[in-house]
Amino acid sequence: MKKILTVALICLSLSAFGQERRNRVGLNQYIPLDMHLGMKFSANSSFSDFKLEASDAVASTISGSESLGGGGGFFLRRDWASGFSIQSELNFHFRTGKVRTSHVFAPDTMMTITKDLLTNFTTVTVEIPFYLKYRWELIPIRKGAYKAGSAFSVFLGPRIALAPYTKRSVGRNIFTRIYDQESRLVETDVEGIRTRFAPVISMGVAAGADYELHGGFLVFASYYRGLTSHSIKEYGYSLLDNRLEVGIGVRFK
Repeated sequence: MKKILTVALICLSLSAFGQERRNRVGLNQYIPLDMHLGMKFSANSSFSDFKLEASDAVASTISGSESLGGGGGFFLRRDWASGFSIQSELNFHFRTGKVRTSHVFAPDTMMTITKDLLTNFTTVTVEIPFYLKYRWELIPIRKGAYKAGSAFSVFLGPRIALAPYTKRSVGRNIFTRIYDQESRLVETDVEGIRTRFAPVISMGVAAGADYELHGGFLVFASYYRGLTSHSIKEYGYSLLDNRLEVGIGVRFK
């Protein structure tokens, strides 16, 4: 009797599993029930902190700006208990910008040398966030605006950024004064210092919120703050990310 009951339970379990597999098609058949896969696209506004490294110059200034950028990628969310979930992402971000530095050197009382550099850059980063997320499921209203499956979420977590591609162009202006004699050297594209702009890895933290509509369509906004520079010391300055991101996405499952 025990053997018969055991076989019956196994058959029922396999039947239920088979029915579940039949109802899940496409990508869904490979994703566990508590995991959700999707993709997202964003417009990014960056306003990095530009800071000079220590040097032997008697006076130095720095200024910079970055244009509107964009990005896109994929996310994978795993639901947890009581509204909590863990969400990891793989995103690609693109941006352009420029940095202007000026250094005044005084080797002796008779000579001053002023070096002005203008750097234009284009960079693509691969960024991997790990978010702790909390979701509020909205109560469906039969004839109202809310639909089953809608949710509002907030998230917070670290982000790792890799810089596989950067293009730079550097212009240099060197002004030398010795007594009343002056000379100027202008270079429009300095080959010797056109090396990679960013280190292999930088890190930061991000926070934001998203609203998911019925059917998986979502809108989101986030803020990212870099904790390590995405410039190298050889350039004489550091850049810490400050970035606002606004975008849309879709959850496949």
